[in-house]
Amino acid sequence: MRVIDTSAGTRVAASTVSTLNGRRRLNLGRVVDLARIYRDCDLKVLAKDLGRDPTRLIPETGNPKVDLLAGLAQVLEWPMTEVVRAVRGEIDPTTPFDLERRTGSVVELDARCVRAQKAGRYDAMLSSARALHHFARTPIEQAMACHRLGIACAALGHHRAALEHLHEGNRCPGIDNVVLKISLLTHLAKAHYALWNLVEARTIATESINQTAPENRRTRSLLAMAHAIRGQAVRRSLGRQPLGQDRLATHAIDDLAVARGQYLELAERFGGPAWTAHARTCLGGIIEMEASLGSTPPVLAIARLTLEETSEGGNEALESQGWWLVFGSNVLVRHVHAQALVDGLEPLGEKLGSIAERLDHWSFRAKAFSIELERRDQARRHRIEMPPWTLGPRAVRTLVHTMGRIPPFRPQGWRILTDHGVLDRAVKTLPRCWKR
Repeated sequence: MRVIDTSAGTRVAASTVSTLNGRRRLNLGRVVDLARIYRDCDLKVLAKDLGRDPTRLIPETGNPKVDLLAGLAQVLEWPMTEVVRAVRGEIDPTTPFDLERRTGSVVELDARCVRAQKAGRYDAMLSSARALHHFARTPIEQAMACHRLGIACAALGHHRAALEHLHEGNRCPGIDNVVLKISLLTHLAKAHYALWNLVEARTIATESINQTAPENRRTRSLLAMAHAIRGQAVRRSLGRQPLGQDRLATHAIDDLAVARGQYLELAERFGGPAWTAHARTCLGGIIEMEASLGSTPPVLAIARLTLEETSEGGNEALESQGWWLVFGSNVLVRHVHAQALVDGLEPLGEKLGSIAERLDHWSFRAKAFSIELERRDQARRHRIEMPPWTLGPRAVRTLVHTMGRIPPFRPQGWRILTDHGVLDRAVKTLPRCWKR
């Protein structure tokens, strides 16, 4: 009888794990050394500050616990993500660069980013942008790479990552490409807007507006985008600032009207459904603000924002329709109460959730969950009977991912999971699904 040796694969796997652990231990040791240098102390003092035995500061597995990573981040005054990347070796490139090929590679990779963006393949764009960032050496190349990374991450819902990349791009010295500089600034404002950093969004959008001269199609579109971001940021701030509501609404209308006019002009001069869709989104924000001012009756604003649909323009038009549902739900919450509000919110949340899935749009997912949360909160407040809020494992996973991608939504997400018993019901009613 022939004996088959099955241990070879196990030995190879063990060797691979050992190599990975060794690399991580080496990287962690480097981070510890940096922390000692930064703190100007010896290993014993650092270990004491970190609550560790000096002889066991670096684990054999090379996988430090979260509290150690957090302690090192605090000592170095780094974001914790940077410490994690350092331990993983993600900021220590070892691939040699061929100077003769580098320039060609940068140009080719940037072209790949553009093609992927136009095709809506943002995963591919992100991959090419990471490679571009890896090869970039001059400040202009680094700024280009950060610009592409920021756009790709934002499109995929990774707004915090987009913010970091765009900040890095804006810090690159001596950018003599005016369009790139303005685009970095405008997309930075957009990333802040997506994260509900409204003061930052308004301030940076204003800076972009002040620096932009509408000389060509690209700068005209960036100027329209900056006005739209500033107007939408002011619109959002109505819910946070109880004073000066009419003044804020008027300022929002002013910016959104300018942006709408600029987008319509771009559509007329250069064609393309995207400009028309962006103009329509601006109009939706204007209608919401007019309802807040009372110049448009809220009932008419709600009917128009929630019932009027467009079939032209593909994904851009569909996204605009989603924003109209967002604006309509805001008017509904401000001006309708009790049973009418509970009944009115239900179809809006369902429609917006459907659009979110079709577009893979994380901000829409967050708003759809928020609409349903508001509906159930209103039902509780007015003692209206409702069935339990039940989500299957897939929906719960989507909720958790949304909490990660849209940090301002996180408190609402926790309320959905705990206060409304969603997590407990999902675990109890569908235990088999969780094992898949």
